[in-house]
Order: sequence, then structure tokens, then C-alpha cells
Amino acid sequence: MKPFSKQFVRAMTNEDVTKLLELKIRRISAYDIKRNRGEITDIVAAIRQANVKLKNLTKTAIGWLEGILEKYGDQYPRRTEVEIFHTVDKKAVAKANLRLSWDRDTGFFGSSVRASEFVMNVTDYDKILVVTEDGAYRVMSPPEKAFLPAPVLYAEVFDPQKGAHLSLVWLDADRAPWGKRVKVERFITNKVYSLVKEGSAGIAYLSADRKSPGVVQIDFVPARRAKRKSLVVNMRKVPECGLAARGARLAIKAVEKVTLAPEKPGKAKREN
Repeated sequence: MKPFSKQFVRAMTNEDVTKLLELKIRRISAYDIKRNRGEITDIVAAIRQANVKLKNLTKTAIGWLEGILEKYGDQYPRRTEVEIFHTVDKKAVAKANLRLSWDRDTGFFGSSVRASEFVMNVTDYDKILVVTEDGAYRVMSPPEKAFLPAPVLYAEVFDPQKGAHLSLVWLDADRAPWGKRVKVERFITNKVYSLVKEGSAGIAYLSADRKSPGVVQIDFVPARRAKRKSLVVNMRKVPECGLAARGARLAIKAVEKVTLAPEKPGKAKREN
């Protein structure tokens, strides 16, 4: 109290000190300490409870929402109706608003090409299987304008789940005919694959009809003393093979042309 002694009216005595520190003041001090300790205990408990809730935010959020619902649910009844949500396949509802065609003169195929061959209406999500005369095939997205280096033999919408069955007669470097039946399933979009061996003369006949692939007439190049000028082959009799396989050899003579012939009863002749 010495710093404040100048403000005293009189000097402080021991009696003054005893009066300030009597029992009433002691009780008040003891009460304040007890209340303060209680507040600290409550704060520590609240912190622990908050940490538990933070570690389980999902349960905390659910419990809070359930409490709100229990407290105010009767005052605010539900106005919406619960229904089953159905998944919509964007491919199934897409409109076939793209018109594709192939121009034989320029070799271009796509939506910006205005031609009369291989015309089809497709969606943006469709895949197109295109087979060209040089033996190449590709599964492509609908192009705006794509150049195909060889004449198109087949172009249709491709279903990856079903695949495509192809029956063909191709000619090797000596123009000898080979037959094969294949199924196109796996592919990389816009990648070019080959149905024939390198150096071949290309595809002479192609059919995408699995049940009736057709009967073809193979006309050989005219030669002296040749007993057989042509050969008829039922493509249904040709064995199936892999896409990269040569297939079955149909003849050893050079071929002039391959045309579709009417199917005749009985087994088709075949030359080895």
C-alpha cells in the first residue's frame, strides 16, 4: 500500500488491515475460486466433446439433422414426393442428326460430304465400321471429313457388343484367291487394321451377312489349255478364322474377277 500512502486521509493501522481481511472477504474469494474451477472443468469437457464430434463428422451431422427433424418436423411437413430415379442412356436418346456419305470421286467420307453412296444417319455417339478395297478396316467415330485411300466396300453403324461378321475373298500378290470368315470385336477407335496380308491385290468380294454370306463365282485369267475357267464357292462353307489369318486357299490360279452367283443345290466345288 506504500505507493498509495499519499492518498490516505490518515496513516494505515493494523486494525485497518484486519478489517479488510476479515471472514466475509475470505468466503467471497473462496467462492470465486470454486466457480472458476468449475468453469474450467466445463470448458475442458466441451473441448473433448467437440473433438469426438470432429472425428465422427458423419454421425455428428446425422444426429444434428435428426434433432432438427424431431424438433421442427411437425411444423414443416414434407412437400416433395419421393420417386425412383431411372438412369438415362445418353446414347439411347441421342438423335441421329448426322448424315454421312462417301464420295467416290474424291475419296472423302463424313458429315460434310454430299454424295449418294453409303448414306446413313447417325448420332454423335455411334461407331462406324468401314472396310475398303485394299483390305483395310477401321472403326471410327462419325467424321466430319475423312479421306479413305481406297474404294469403300462396306460402311455401317457398328455395335461393339454384337460385333460384325465378315465373309470375304481376297487376292494375294499372284492374284490367287483366299477365302475367310471373321468377326470384328475388339478395336481401337480410328486405328487402321488389315484383313489381308501385305502386298495383296485387295478384297475381291465382301459380305456382312452371317447367315447368307452368298455364293461367289471366281473367274480365272484366260489361259491356253485351261480346263476350268471358273470356280463356284459357297461362302458359308469357308471356315471361320482370326482377323490376321490368311484364311482358306480357294485356288492356285490367277483370278480375273469375282462376282456373286446364284446359290445352287449340292456342295460347291473347290480347287486346292
